[in-house]
Amino acid sequence: MQQIEKLLDEFDDEVWGGYSDDNLDPDENENEENECSYNTGTEQSSADDSDTELENSCSDISYHESDDDLPLTLRNKYFVGKDGTKWARRPPNQRVRTSRVNIVLEKPGVIGDAKNANSILDAWNLFFTYEIVENIVACTNIFIDVNIRSKFGRERDARYTTIPEMKALFGVLYIIGALKNGHRSTKDMWSSDGCNIDILKCAMSEKRFLFLLRCIRFDDIRGREERKKLDKMTHIRKVFDDFTINCKKSYSLSEYVTLDEKLQSFRGRCSFRQYMPNKPAKYGIKIFALCDSVNYYTSNLEVYVGIQPAGPYTIDNSAASITKRMVNIVYNSGRNVTMDNWFTSIPLADDLLKKKVTIIGTIRKNKREIPPSFASSKNRPVFSSFFGFSNNKTLVSYKANKKKIVMLISTIHHDKNIANEEKLKPEIIMAYNSTKSGVDTMDYMTENYTVARTSARWPLTIFYALMNIGGINSQIIYQANTKIKISRLQFLKTLGRELMEEHVQCRMTIPAVRVEVKSSIRKYFNIQPLQESRVRASALYLEHYLDSLENLPVELQRNFTLMRDLDSRAQELMRNIDKLADDYMSNVKGYSVEKKNETMTSIQRQFDKAKEYGDDKVQLAIQTYELVDKHIRKLDSDLARFEAEIQDKAISATRNIEESSQKRGRKKTKDKEVKKKSASSEEETVTKTSKKKQLKKVGAKSTTAAPSKTPLVSVVTNPTNPTNSVASVTVETSSLTGALVGAGVAHSAEVLDMPVDPNEPTYCLCNQVSYGEMIGCDNPDCPIEWFHFACVKLTTKPKGKWFCPKCITDRKKK
Repeated sequence: MQQIEKLLDEFDDEVWGGYSDDNLDPDENENEENECSYNTGTEQSSADDSDTELENSCSDISYHESDDDLPLTLRNKYFVGKDGTKWARRPPNQRVRTSRVNIVLEKPGVIGDAKNANSILDAWNLFFTYEIVENIVACTNIFIDVNIRSKFGRERDARYTTIPEMKALFGVLYIIGALKNGHRSTKDMWSSDGCNIDILKCAMSEKRFLFLLRCIRFDDIRGREERKKLDKMTHIRKVFDDFTINCKKSYSLSEYVTLDEKLQSFRGRCSFRQYMPNKPAKYGIKIFALCDSVNYYTSNLEVYVGIQPAGPYTIDNSAASITKRMVNIVYNSGRNVTMDNWFTSIPLADDLLKKKVTIIGTIRKNKREIPPSFASSKNRPVFSSFFGFSNNKTLVSYKANKKKIVMLISTIHHDKNIANEEKLKPEIIMAYNSTKSGVDTMDYMTENYTVARTSARWPLTIFYALMNIGGINSQIIYQANTKIKISRLQFLKTLGRELMEEHVQCRMTIPAVRVEVKSSIRKYFNIQPLQESRVRASALYLEHYLDSLENLPVELQRNFTLMRDLDSRAQELMRNIDKLADDYMSNVKGYSVEKKNETMTSIQRQFDKAKEYGDDKVQLAIQTYELVDKHIRKLDSDLARFEAEIQDKAISATRNIEESSQKRGRKKTKDKEVKKKSASSEEETVTKTSKKKQLKKVGAKSTTAAPSKTPLVSVVTNPTNPTNSVASVTVETSSLTGALVGAGVAHSAEVLDMPVDPNEPTYCLCNQVSYGEMIGCDNPDCPIEWFHFACVKLTTKPKGKWFCPKCITDRKKK
């Protein structure tokens, strides 16, 4: 065969008149095209037509043994496609320099702020930023408030979530996925029979885990129905787009990338669920992915949602359009994209080549640009190859076995090189095989340690896919920055623990958490000593409280926006009602009875609708007030609880010191009695012993008097100013105990120390704001009206009428 090709090259000048591939005579080309034309009435020829075309073909079959039987005059320079596309038999002149299209202009690796991610948690935070988690928490709390809380009798069973708790939920999912327990029941994982996953209960209970998975949402459900009219994927659009943007800006891909689709398993109800029999899951949500062929980093994603409603999210779902949207991030970079025959087409190869992007891809046999002889397997030996060259594109047809033809197109190869001597595989096929598995490998890695659990909600299924991809991408960035190689299993387990740590430390300060759970927390997490943990707990409490307040402005703004929208709708209805009423009053004489009833019914219906809008506004106003009041009440109750704890600690410290001093006093009296007995037996030293007794009596009095002031030192001493500790001893014990016993008065003093809104009205003899229990004076002309129980020395509500001290004095004067 090689001799035949060499012989053809030697006789080129004799047979074709000495013209090269690039400068043939146009008239001659036109004649050759006419002579080599094919019947293009159908897109794909039958086997008989293919045989006929092969006999009359103008194409080169240089690797076929039947070349010996063909006269040289029939061996033309071109294969011709069904649409007339010419594919040259000979490759173009070999380039000495590398083509500009094949020069990669960007260095692959970590880019931008991602270079500063030197820990596992920092690398993960690049993709799931604080804003993304905060948005998920806000949307979840809205769902809990609107749809869930009313179904629970106790508020604590449906309490709001926080950012640390949401991260702990993600950590639990990563650990469950790392241990490949995605389909294991939660009852087994949280059980106490020794076969459980002990670390999970450190983060949350089984009940809370299931509650959060049930309630987690990624958009505001209150406006979802309107958004669904424009976007089918509105349930998770913002989170998905933000995650994709973070993937693009954190890493620069290598020179070879792969474009393919993955199927995220899902069998629930979804308008764009796909059936793909060649995938293991069969049914699921199709996600297009652009991955690095070297390390499988995912840079771009797109969910196939079918035909979108008319609006800003309407897009073209053709293969060429999807491919251009997916690879636009590598335009003008000199990279090569490997894809399968669903994406590949001849016009797409030309378009991407203009953007300095080359491709290698399999191509379907029914494309009109492909010569029929390339698609036929008859009269061809196994392992034979046909090559065609046209405008910087190379088409190859390889016969893998007796019945299988593999066709590929490449814009990076421009020769007939054979890379595998055993099966004579062309270099194009070998390059395709080495770069085609980027997305498939990524898909395998995500499914091997998947966080996905069985769910009937497709937005949660998509979020599981994002978590899996984020785990791979964060590991790639972590290893690139630190040069530390770590297994995927160890990386996911460490990531899960780090995500749980902040919430776990907060749980250590909750008295209701069981002792065995706290012991497990100390076992698996780095918990600080007791005093340091208390200080840290206070800081964590303040931080968590401020975190809960961060969502408040957003929620208030949403409520006010909804109220404004309802108000505008109500005003529009009222205008319509006025218009209908005017028309009715002016034309009522000419209306029939049915017309009158119909008009009145229409007006009444609109009044009812306006009333519904008004009721909704009132409910939103109440909800907004309770939203703010809830935080105030929580802060007040926490302050009271902290004050009570401090008082309890002070009382217990005082009692301990008094008990220890009494023990010391009893011990000294015993010593005195022993010494008295020994002194009476010695007559020579009567005088000395009597003096010593007097001295000891004086010492005993001084020691018994000291404990009365000793508790004040431990309770009142100022550790930041030791010089003032002596002065604090002079405080009387009765004042301290009185303050501790009078807890009700202490609460009022606590409230008085709080900052007061200058616009809030004041009451009572103390001229302070309202707090605690108050009583109203029964004198209608009382200038003060309301009084605090403590200020008027009341503990319970009196029976009958009650008058304030000022009114009682005025009545006596009268």
